[in-house]
Amino acid sequence: MTEGTFTTRAGEELFGLLPEEYRSRDRERGDLARYLDGLGTLLDRIHQTLVQRQGDCFPDSTSNELPCQPWLLPYLAELFDAVLRSPTDQGKREEIGHTVSWRQCKGTLRCIEEIVRVVGGFEVAIHEGFKRVATTPAIGREKGRTPHTLATTVDTRVPVLPDSSTDHTARLVDLRTPTVGSGLYHPRQLLLYVPTEPGFFPSDGRRISWAEVGQPESEHLVEVIEAGGRRVIRNISDAPLIVTDGASVEGIDCRIEGIGFLQFVRFVDCPKIELSDVAARDVVIAMMAGSSEIGARNCLFNSLIAQAGSTTLEYVTVLNAIAAASLKTSDCILPEATNGLELVRYSRIDSSLLTLAERVSPGTNTWLEPAFVETTWGTPGCGVLHSGCPDRIKYGSEDGGEMGAFHDRFHCRRYQAVLEKVNDHLPLGLEAVIIPDEGVANASFD
Repeated sequence: MTEGTFTTRAGEELFGLLPEEYRSRDRERGDLARYLDGLGTLLDRIHQTLVQRQGDCFPDSTSNELPCQPWLLPYLAELFDAVLRSPTDQGKREEIGHTVSWRQCKGTLRCIEEIVRVVGGFEVAIHEGFKRVATTPAIGREKGRTPHTLATTVDTRVPVLPDSSTDHTARLVDLRTPTVGSGLYHPRQLLLYVPTEPGFFPSDGRRISWAEVGQPESEHLVEVIEAGGRRVIRNISDAPLIVTDGASVEGIDCRIEGIGFLQFVRFVDCPKIELSDVAARDVVIAMMAGSSEIGARNCLFNSLIAQAGSTTLEYVTVLNAIAAASLKTSDCILPEATNGLELVRYSRIDSSLLTLAERVSPGTNTWLEPAFVETTWGTPGCGVLHSGCPDRIKYGSEDGGEMGAFHDRFHCRRYQAVLEKVNDHLPLGLEAVIIPDEGVANASFD
């Protein structure tokens, strides 16, 4: 054993501390080096334990080598009497770190804005409800808040984008329960305008052609590994990656991760296919002989055709049609045209298939119609659940999250977590309402 061949860091450091004479004698046989490398195994584990211990004591610190373990976060939150709402581990760590500061400024707009950014992970434009309702003119009342209007008049002009963050028009008080497009304007409500989720197709996503995949000019975007009869195509960039034309894979096991396709993806004679965080308009599996095994997780499809072999879907949204020889699904949103269904659980299916689903997994499925932000393929928000979607779909998966392709992105759970956390820090009687707004994503915040 020579320097540079050690398997442990501590063993190499111990060997380097020895006098040169002892290291020179050991170069031929390497017995001493192997002995120190064995000691290094234990010392490295002790070091890792101490580093993890330090990270566990400071959950909100970003300078630690290892972060606080997720299972410890509820116990640390209990020390501060904090209720964790965020669905992500990082969000929970930041909640603990902000607990004291949020209590010191509880009820202020700064506190609410920080909560939305930490728990939800998005920017926010805040409108106070009492500033959005029309009031009776009175001498000495605050001047009109809408530009170019008098203090005693209500602006009756139609806003360019009604009910958006740029709409400051005074409205009559709406006593209805807050829902999409109604019950928003009330003195005791706080309106939180947040960006709409772009899904797989953000307007600023990096676009390439299928021919560029695997080429030197795109190796910083896409990693292609082929070994043992298996090909892995993976997005390694920090930004969403969109392939603008059709793609085809033939005669090899294939796995694709983190790529959106504006056109079709065709697999020909591929015995095993794995898709993870993939969006494709049309997925076609063709087998000249034999059968294939298809597995998809966190994916969005417009249509899926797999007439040979078994298909397993988990956290998948299909907008138009599925044709499969054998289909097993869990936590999915399926269209009316679904063929080959053998097993379904915690999914949205057509009412005509509900009888079959109840026999397989009773009480876990729903036939309610989903509502999407956008259904036009390739546009921002395609396949993303609308805030007016039924709760049975938004919170109907096995773990209480949303069904479909964006389950692991926590769109609906983050909205719910923000509302719960904000309402915990509002004065008695005030209530927060979240309103997705495309304009907030393009706004600038200090």
